[in-house]
Amino acid sequence: MNISANTLFHFTKDIQTIINILETKFYPRLCLEDSVIPQLPFRLAIPMVCFCDIPLSQIVEHTSKYGNYGIGIKKDWAMKQGVTPVLYVHDNSLIPQTIISELVELCKMNVAGKQEVMPKIMRYIDSVNMMKRYSGYDDRLKREICYYDEREWRYVPPRESDSQFCYLIEEGFKQDNVRNSIDKENEKYGVTFNPDMINYIIVDKEDEVLNIKYKIEKIKGSSFSFDSVQKLTTRILSMERIKEDM
Repeated sequence: MNISANTLFHFTKDIQTIINILETKFYPRLCLEDSVIPQLPFRLAIPMVCFCDIPLSQIVEHTSKYGNYGIGIKKDWAMKQGVTPVLYVHDNSLIPQTIISELVELCKMNVAGKQEVMPKIMRYIDSVNMMKRYSGYDDRLKREICYYDEREWRYVPPRESDSQFCYLIEEGFKQDNVRNSIDKENEKYGVTFNPDMINYIIVDKEDEVLNIKYKIEKIKGSSFSFDSVQKLTTRILSMERIKEDM
């Protein structure tokens, strides 16, 4: 049995989010992440779209944490859009230690006024976007979990300039108006897809299958070929059925 899948799944807790994605794009949203650098013990909100690289046969535990509604997209297409597996690190990992050492030196140079180093500092911070702690305390589950088991992939939008404001510390993230403003700005980096790029659409209950089928026909029917839309409707599964067949 393969450890990796040919599909990357994006899960959520409600069907309306899936409908919104089908109607528009995968929009990056700010997500609060634990610091991967032990010397910087604060949480940083990063704009991203998250996926998991877990075979459908092993997806049940993941959905118990993130929700029973999902879209599965083709991995090769996702990679062309810049979706990338995260690098898992722990307190003794070499890469975070190297980054903090470089940041300390750059900050000293900046304070001394020797040269303009902020662009370099921001590039180091950007590299942290694609890192995640091997394990940590999950606020939603109220317990320690092994994040490595999630096999996470991310799409993180590019910064167009070194002055672009796209991160938030935890205090800013908790302010709805600030968070929503940045999320709205980042919608211009949304990832567009067509029905042929979707391998699966997953709903919670079997009796929701027909409803999402009608929604798909309404949403995509005017923009794509009849055959493409009909093929997409055949890719609808329910978690109820998946659990019964496991």
